Amino acid sequence: MIPQNIPYDKPLAPADRILIHVYPHKAFNNYMYSYGWHSDAQNVPDNVACISIGCTHDIQENYLRNHKHEYDTHWFKHDSHNVINLDFDDIVMEYMETKYGIAYGITDEQASKLVKFIKDNFDTAKYWYIHCRSGKSRSVAIGSFINDLYMNTNKQTMLFLPHGDAGLNQFVMQKLLEANKA
Repeated sequence: MIPQNIPYDKPLAPADRILIHVYPHKAFNNYMYSYGWHSDAQNVPDNVACISIGCTHDIQENYLRNHKHEYDTHWFKHDSHNVINLDFDDIVMEYMETKYGIAYGITDEQASKLVKFIKDNFDTAKYWYIHCRSGKSRSVAIGSFINDLYMNTNKQTMLFLPHGDAGLNQFVMQKLLEANKA
């Protein structure tokens, strides 16, 4: 069972637990700033893994910037061994035409890259920080996927989902499961 409504303002994990935090974009940025982790990703501790999910170009430009007057940029400017930035939209199919342009879901290549990143950090990361725009759908799928991977080990996890798991993006989850089998 996925824990619901657990406050996620306490980053310290008990010695025997892996913490998986799912955040909205702004909260993720605030935490990265408060921890002093800079945009170059050089000072992120090795026991931390960060996954940043943004929107694709058309949705960023036409919906977020021009319609909502907001931006969707990654906190970390570059990937590193324990930081990954990916851009795909919150849809449950490969692509979809919208009035703001074409939205693209996670691709097979992105899912494979993300699964590789997760596996590369699986034994060293004690803290996982994951975000998408609202922290309700794409990042919930990724956090739940990571949590499920740990369930097959002797490691215990604490999964923090401030909005619960009702909005989990099934398309993202399916792509990750398929990539994990490959």
